[in-house]
Amino acid sequence: MIFLKITFFLLNCAFFFLLIRLFKGPTTADRVVAIDLIAVTSVGFLLLVSLMANEPIYIDIAIALAFVGFLTTVACSRFILYERENGNNRNN
Repeated sequence: MIFLKITFFLLNCAFFFLLIRLFKGPTTADRVVAIDLIAVTSVGFLLLVSLMANEPIYIDIAIALAFVGFLTTVACSRFILYERENGNNRNN
């Protein structure tokens, strides 16, 4: 049980630092990476809650969140690529 609490604390620390990266930037690509890692960290939270509560339904929700996070990353990457091709390169 102590292992789960330590993991929960470390995931909270990671989430905090990812939020700083999300708001600080400095480029759009940094923000996209931060959003992707926030999604992965959220999947970790859900899996940890699933272990702590002994409820397997959270695993299904984590899989769906991972899929949505992946699609979000792909869509944002295509948006960045589109901006660079058209010369609308905004860093902020």
